[in-house]
Amino acid sequence: MSFNSLDSILDAYTNPTFNKLVGAVFVAVNKDGRTIYSKAAGHRDINRSKPMTTDSLFWVASMGKIQTAVAVMVAVEQGLVTLDQNIRHLVPELASLELLAGFEGDEEGKGADSPMENVLDFQPGRDGSVEGPKKEDLRKPILKKVGGPLTIRQLLSHTSGFTYDVSHEGLKRWSAYQKRTAHTFCGSMKGYTHPLIFSPGTSWSYGSGMDWASRVLEVISGLDYEQYMLSHVWTPLGMTSTTFRPHQHPDKVARHVEVGWRNSPASSLTLGQVVLQQPATDCLGGVGIFSTPEDYCRLLSMLVNDGGNLLRPESVNEIFRNQLSETVRKDCMSILQGSGRSQLGQTWPEDVNGGFGLTVAIAGEDFDGRRKKGSVNWCGMPNTHWWVDRESGVAGALFVQVLPPGDGVVTSLFDELEREVYGLLRGE
Repeated sequence: MSFNSLDSILDAYTNPTFNKLVGAVFVAVNKDGRTIYSKAAGHRDINRSKPMTTDSLFWVASMGKIQTAVAVMVAVEQGLVTLDQNIRHLVPELASLELLAGFEGDEEGKGADSPMENVLDFQPGRDGSVEGPKKEDLRKPILKKVGGPLTIRQLLSHTSGFTYDVSHEGLKRWSAYQKRTAHTFCGSMKGYTHPLIFSPGTSWSYGSGMDWASRVLEVISGLDYEQYMLSHVWTPLGMTSTTFRPHQHPDKVARHVEVGWRNSPASSLTLGQVVLQQPATDCLGGVGIFSTPEDYCRLLSMLVNDGGNLLRPESVNEIFRNQLSETVRKDCMSILQGSGRSQLGQTWPEDVNGGFGLTVAIAGEDFDGRRKKGSVNWCGMPNTHWWVDRESGVAGALFVQVLPPGDGVVTSLFDELEREVYGLLRGE
């Protein structure tokens, strides 16, 4: 099978003449876990002086969430924790959870018995900053104690009530009132220590559940999360270049990919930066991983091969199984295909239905010319993307470093590459 057509697509998008992207890497693996395609195109620096390679180091951001799901299932198989036990007593920071119900002086219907509106609205500045609330919005928050349990299943399926403070107007107002400086990208768990926006299990919102899940793993294992991942996931899979702490590895830093910033859809890329504060204080299982395409191939190979030698097939099935009730699933789809479509659901056809597993979006029907029903995918903030289609026996991932999230050029590239992979599999 010839993959010259994939080469041509990557070369066209990274051609300096067209100035769409500076560099990109695309990888694909088959049902046997074998890498069937791996190519780097363009350069890893904005000045186009350093060729991109398949071992270049990328901030994969939320593409690390699936790694935390895998890490949790390793712990479940070892009997260290279950998906449905109450973990609030395990982590001191979770013992006294509060719910942000509103603010004093809000209009009728927005008081202490009403959940905060759940809308994803996040466009970071070049340095990761976001606009704060207006001074007239700095009213006293109304907080309620959360009395029920919190489970790892809820953390991994985004039904815990945690959301990113930078993407939620109510939490931005709460932070301003508290004169709080910690935030989503401060590199510390302090950025995720804030009230919930709904009671666990009652709705869906994209947020820091995986970061809290990684904190649970630290507590039950007695290891920091970097060491846990090295012992239980990365080393067993042969992922030798993946880390939360690139600053401790000069050889990895030497291969890092610069972030490009696009000011408008039609503009070329200028130099940006990783918006997660570096070096990070904590190992953040939802946003903090740096990795390479070569390493990620090993992760995809394990997943498409039903867990390989790392997980039992039933554990992979659990990750890929819809975890949401019908009511909560509709909440999820209203974000993935609504307010969050440009940043979270951009690779899905419009109006396609689906569900959500443990850190993964699940296609509820075939994507025409692309992945099959039951396939899973997710993305990372700097426009990195991956998918796994076990029915077709193929998985793939696209690596770039472009901000802001939801870049239309990258979305188009990913769509073309995925379509071409399936065309080649069909012999077209």
